[in-house]
This record gives sequence, structure tokens and C-alpha cells, in this order.
Amino acid sequence: MKHDSDGAEAPGPPDRGRSWTAEIEWREADDAARFVVVAAPAGSRRAVAIATSPPLAWPPSDSASVQALGDAAAALQSALVGAGWTPLAPGRAWYAKRFAWEPVAVAEPVRPSSPPAVHPLFAPGPGWPEGTADRWRCEIDWNAGWSRSRFRALTYAPGARRGREIKASRWLRWLLMAEPDPSQDEHRRELESLAAALTEGGWEPIGTGADWYATRFCWAGDGPPGDAPPVPRVEASVRDQPSDTYGPVVSQSEEDLERLLRNSTPTPRPGYVHELERSLRLRPHRRPARRLRLAIAASGLAAGLAAVVLVAAVVGLLPGSSGSPGGVQAKPRCQQVVVKRRIRQPYFVTDRQGNVQVRYRTIVAPRPVKRCR
Repeated sequence: MKHDSDGAEAPGPPDRGRSWTAEIEWREADDAARFVVVAAPAGSRRAVAIATSPPLAWPPSDSASVQALGDAAAALQSALVGAGWTPLAPGRAWYAKRFAWEPVAVAEPVRPSSPPAVHPLFAPGPGWPEGTADRWRCEIDWNAGWSRSRFRALTYAPGARRGREIKASRWLRWLLMAEPDPSQDEHRRELESLAAALTEGGWEPIGTGADWYATRFCWAGDGPPGDAPPVPRVEASVRDQPSDTYGPVVSQSEEDLERLLRNSTPTPRPGYVHELERSLRLRPHRRPARRLRLAIAASGLAAGLAAVVLVAAVVGLLPGSSGSPGGVQAKPRCQQVVVKRRIRQPYFVTDRQGNVQVRYRTIVAPRPVKRCR
């Protein structure tokens, strides 16, 4: 038995005398995509479709098509609750609402006279307790997002319907618009921290709203409420996280992930840097030792010969000088005079490759000469 969400007949199970479980699923076909309510009897895996939504545009192209998706899922949820289904804990997807059916004695489903304990999406929640309409009120709400979601505290002025955010919990990552899960330790921890901050700030708990996390408060003072103290941050060790931490949904906070990445930074083994620097170090150019020795010996010999020639010329041992045995005897009117002559003097230099070379430079040197008239 299959009915559209806007049909006249309520989507009940095929056999109302048995226990059933149902869940809203998303299905895509060649012609259209839509939400489908799938039900299965207790103890059996064979499921049947009992209700479907109208065809929906997929993928959504604008804000209107996105709103149509939420309205269609909410309409199915409202129809199931109105037919007598009892809401259960939702699945992982934001639309995966689950329900249970208990067998009834009458043929027609018993419609509850009072609002159900869990209200469908976009439906108004239960009213506030009597005597609180003219007082300051506060309720914890769920701010769902694709990449970031969190709990937030909304305060309502006396007689106001629109709330204002005064405090929020830390962001919960990558929930993909899903509702908070009471079985997750991190979700309950953030909710308890936010509620504790409101209580310490002077708010008195007065009950729960439509959802399990929608704790309500009333301001105890006469004047307007002040700012609630900061939400305490309960640090959880990465090792204490559930085994599916790194599965489809990563529930660690930014601080935990950053600390984990810093502690996991790879470091080289000891001595690796030294070995790398030594392997990249440029080897010095080897100068030929034989050439260096020959150059030094040649320059030394040239310098020695130049010195010997200079000394011999000074003392007169060279041919033609006054001290030589076979020299020409000077006339009585000859005299020694000092003249300046330009001579080439050797010196040593080192080029860019480290080789030693002999070079010469011209200098003016005094030399004694014997002149006669």
C-alpha cells in the first residue's frame, strides 16, 4: 500500500496488528527523484514502501528547490506521526527519520489528541510553561550546517517570538546537516557545557522543548539577563575518541586535529642532515703539486741569480768593473758615480684556480758606475 505524502489516506503499515519500523529514504530514478518511506515488520528484513513524496528536482538549482526538499521530508514526517507512528532516534542523514509502529486493537489508527513528544522538521514546538510568557526565557537550539554545526542558546524577551543568540558551543565538523546524536560523547559533552554555562549565569532550567537537546531556561532576576559566562572547554584526548573517528564523519575539534598533526610531523633520523651536507659539499680543486714545485724553484733560481748579479756588480767582480783581475785600469781622473736604471724584477702571484705564476715588473734601481773624463 503506497500513498503520496499529500494523499487523503494516512501512511499506516500493511498489517496494523504487528510491530513495524519505518525510515525515510532518498531514491533516484531515471524519471525523477523523491523521498520514500520504507517499513519492515519486526524480525524481518523484507521492507515495503508505504509512502512517497512528489517528484523533486535533483540536483537542486536554486533556493526554492532546496526548500522543496526540506518541505517534502517534513511533510512525510508529519504524515507518519499523524498516522500513529512513534518517532525514534534519527539515522545519519538529515532526512533519515525513523519511526516505530505498535499494534493497535482498532482498525483505524488512533490519532493522538496531544502533540507528539518529538515534533517534525519545521513544525512548531510545544508551548512554554504557564507564567513564563512575561519573563525572559532561553532555549538551546541546533544550528545545522554542511561543514560546521553547533548548539546555541537563544534568549527571548518577554512576549517576543524571535530569539537572539547569546552563547554557543564549539563547532562540530562535517555533520552534513544532520541532527545531533545523543549517543555521541562529543555531542552530549558540548550540550552539557553550554547548559552549565547558562546555569552559572543565572538561568534556571524549566524543562525541555521539542528535541532532546532543547533545554529551556527562565531568568531568575527581575531585570534583563546579563551575559552568560564563557562555555567551558572540555578537552578530549584524541586517543579517547570512538573507533570511527576517521570514518565518513570526523568529529575532532580544530585544536585536537592541529595537535595531532604537529605531533605526527616526520623528523629525519640522527645524522641525516650531516650526511646530506657532506654529500652536497663542493670538493676543492686539486692543484698539480709538480707544477707548483717547479714554479717555486724557477722563481727562486731567478731571484737568486738576479741577486748574485747585483752584488757582483756592486763589488766589481764582473768583467769591466774596477775589481776584476783582467779589468782595464782606471785613469787617475776616474770616479765612481751612482746612476739609476730600469730593471725587470720578478714576483709571484696566485690565479683564481690557485696556481702560482711568475710575473715581472719594471723598477728603477740605483747602480754604481765608474766614469772617467
